[in-house]
Formats: sequence, structure tokens, C-alpha cells
Amino acid sequence: MKKFFAALLTAVLVSAFIPVVYADEVAMPLPLEIYGTIVSETENSITVEDDLTGETIVLNINEDTYIVDGVTGAAVLVKDRTGDRVGAFYGPATTMSLPAQSNAVAIALNLPENNRSAKYVVVEAIVVEENAVKITTNNGGLIITVSNENPIMPYLTRNIVTLEHIEVGTQLMVWYDIVAMSYPGQTTSNRTVVFGKKLGTGGSATVFTNAGVAVINGEEINLDPAPFVNDEGVLLLPMRLMCEALGCEVSWVEGTSKVKIAKDGTTFIIEFGSKSYEIEGDTSGIRNFSFEDAPVVDSATNRTFVSAGFFRTLMDIEIVVNDSEM
Repeated sequence: MKKFFAALLTAVLVSAFIPVVYADEVAMPLPLEIYGTIVSETENSITVEDDLTGETIVLNINEDTYIVDGVTGAAVLVKDRTGDRVGAFYGPATTMSLPAQSNAVAIALNLPENNRSAKYVVVEAIVVEENAVKITTNNGGLIITVSNENPIMPYLTRNIVTLEHIEVGTQLMVWYDIVAMSYPGQTTSNRTVVFGKKLGTGGSATVFTNAGVAVINGEEINLDPAPFVNDEGVLLLPMRLMCEALGCEVSWVEGTSKVKIAKDGTTFIIEFGSKSYEIEGDTSGIRNFSFEDAPVVDSATNRTFVSAGFFRTLMDIEIVVNDSEM
């Protein structure tokens, strides 16, 4: 009899903590996390030793990695940080090497000892309440209340962010201490940093290179001037045409080789031939923003062309290239 009740109790506990995925839903792979100490660093990576296991992992850092102070939430640099305690969120793809390697999605530096309160999350669903929003994350396993009563901070910009900037697809760093032992778990964020939307949530675009057509958010656009492949094998797309089709405002900065691209309240300033770009109003000096490939002016058409990575970096939009005729 005791064995029966023990088995029953185990079944209840297990069922209480296993996320339920319905037939029409697919559980998304979640970033992995590690809390530990930076034991070494390079210009583009850190090696972190896990607090609990002592195992190490090399985390690669690029322009898409979000990096904040683990106490204040302010944007910071990973430089001369060996010995810092961190919370890092990475993957989910990880190499089988020793030590393992992965790409860092978000990093919280300068964490106090034994503190694991900083968490990177992506909003999966949202309920708007008076002076607060309840967001669902972790494949439905956690509900977090973000309230006006606690700090809500922007990342790498002086633009003011509010609860209205939090929507499905938004990436956040949240700080919380206690989670209610329910399913889904529930907690309240003591501090929230709003990063932006997860890759692809800004819109979608498919470029049919042989047909000279792009399908952008369901609308068919004729690509004139036509895309072309440069000497490095990179497909280049007409910047103004694509940007305006994606809902951006494009304007030239008079007397310069710079262009302003405005979307969703943020203005980017790019320069021909340069991989670097600016965010208008940002004076933090925290990080150099950069593209994979510099915008170029095609001498034959006198038009500006950019790679697919341009849209991925600026607007969280993934460009799918299709060689068919549609």
C-alpha cells in the first residue's frame, strides 16, 4: 500500500512540472543557461566555469549578443572581466568538444555571489492589465508580471520604453527571486530590460532571385533594380525598395554619404562602404554596431544595395532566398 501511494505521489509531482504541449503546438528549443565565473576571455569569447559542476564552456560573442550589468541592467562591455560572476544564456546548439562551445544570446555580468535572479526570456503570449502585463515564456511554463512599479529599461538607446513596447516576440532580461510552485510557475520581475523582438518576428520576406520578385509580409514586390551577386558570392538587394516595402522611412543625410532608416520609433544611420552604423540619439558609446557586409552603391544603376544580413541586423527580419521561378 505504501508503495502504491509513493508511486501515486511521484506521478502527481511529475505531472505537475512537465509542460503540456498540445497537438497543434510545438515546443520551441529554449536557450541554455549557466551561472558561474569567467576564467578567461578573448576579444570575441568568454570561458565560463559553472558554479555547481565546475565544468567550463566557451561562449562566442557577436554583435547580436545582449550584454548587461547583472545588478543595474545597464549595457556594458565584456572587457577585462576575468573573475566576474555571470549569468549567460546560449545555444541551444552546443558543440560536443571539450570544453563545449556555443553562441551567447545574452549575458548578465557582475552578478553577486550565489545570485541567479537575472533571466533572459522571449515573450510567447501576453495579457495586458492596468499598469502591468503578464507575459508567458519558457514554452508556457512560466508567467511573469512586469509592472510599471518596477524599472523598465531600454537597451543601447535613450528611447523611453514602456509596457506598450512589450509584445509577443520581444526579448527581455528580467530579474526575479521567487517563483510560485504551480504550473505554470508565476513570478514578478523586479527589473526589466527590453531588448527587442526575436529574429524573424519583425516580418518575413522571400526573394525569388530568378523571377526578380520578393514576397514581403505576403505582398509581391517587383525588384527593380534587380538583385545581384558580388565578387564574394554575397547576394545584394536594393536597399530603398526593400526597406520601404518593409515599412521603413528612408532619407538621405544632406552633404554626406549617409542614409537614415526609421522603423518602429528607431532611426538607424548607415554609411556607404562602411560596416558600422549608428542609432540616432544613442550616446552610450558602449558598442560598435556593425553589419556582416557594407552597403554599396552599384555604379551601373547608381542605387544602394545591401545583403540579407542588413535586414537581419537592423529589423530582426530573416530574408529567405529562393532560386525558383515562383
